[in-house]
Amino acid sequence: MNEEKTPKAESIFSNTLVSPLFLFICFLTTLVILVFVIFSWTKIFSPHERRVPLKHLTAEKIKEFGGDPIKVNVGLYIENFDKFDINNDDFIFSGILTFEFDPSLISLDSLKKSSFDRGEILYISAPTTKLSHERLFARYNIKIKFSGNLDYAWFPFEDHLLQIVLEDKMLSPRELVFATNNSDFIAPDMGSVGWHQFDRSAEAGYLEAPLQEGVIQYPAAVFTINYGRYTNVRNIFTIIFPMMMLFFIALFSLIINPSESFTFVLTIPVTVIAGLISFRFVIEAMSPKVGYFMYSDYFFFLFLFLVFSILLFHTFGGSLGTFTRKLLIIIFNGIVVGFLMYLLSPAASLSQWI
Repeated sequence: MNEEKTPKAESIFSNTLVSPLFLFICFLTTLVILVFVIFSWTKIFSPHERRVPLKHLTAEKIKEFGGDPIKVNVGLYIENFDKFDINNDDFIFSGILTFEFDPSLISLDSLKKSSFDRGEILYISAPTTKLSHERLFARYNIKIKFSGNLDYAWFPFEDHLLQIVLEDKMLSPRELVFATNNSDFIAPDMGSVGWHQFDRSAEAGYLEAPLQEGVIQYPAAVFTINYGRYTNVRNIFTIIFPMMMLFFIALFSLIINPSESFTFVLTIPVTVIAGLISFRFVIEAMSPKVGYFMYSDYFFFLFLFLVFSILLFHTFGGSLGTFTRKLLIIIFNGIVVGFLMYLLSPAASLSQWI
């Protein structure tokens, strides 16, 4: 009775064309470099969002407008985020909004008409007011729901500019101008959910919106929080390293002598391709729902391409010798390292070209 021969571990390792130690050293080197590059990158704040095109109201611009606008100091204190969902660009915060102005020039009711861009006021209290040196200080307790117009092109290697825009479209910069500075803005660090606050800032000026009749201008204040992952690389490792391990398994097939285990050698990259496609569903579940490519997509297609290249090698060039196989292992690992370093270099962004 004939028994089907299946490769045993002893026979596989005794008939390798490349030492398993060589493969392990190459892969370990790649892994160490990736970890070093990723942790070095997380300490640098690198957002992909464009800043709000706020224009500053200079003395020359005021003269051009031909008016002397009312100056209103504004401040924002965010006590806490009731909802902080960066993946879905959905935020709710509770805090305090303040105005300081000359009540003889403008009424508090007029200022109360100010709104938040891409936001909805869920709650606003009656004002608490105080008059001092002919200046009225008004304080509102507020709860705001808003979206930050975030850009996820670098996911999962992303940092974000969370920009909160207070605007008054009922008035023009000829009539009213907001004034603020960094000390008028306070926001919490969100390290508990994996987002470190690198910095925050507040600036005021005016914005422009195009209309069929021309361009309208209106006063605005922009409160910006720089949130980054810092040392929290959970999402990065969860997405990249399973694909790295599957890639390593595919590389393992390159060291085996195909003359005695051709079917087994061919099965490895085929199985890895199936594993990568299955893991794609995990990536989709973790990723923001957007219509453009992200870095996670680029990495998926890179590993899929490399493993498919290994499959083609076994199909058409499986008889090549030890030196060629070692060279391929080095080249494949180098491609992974080079690709990551290119993506995370300050000047790089595939979205500029695609």
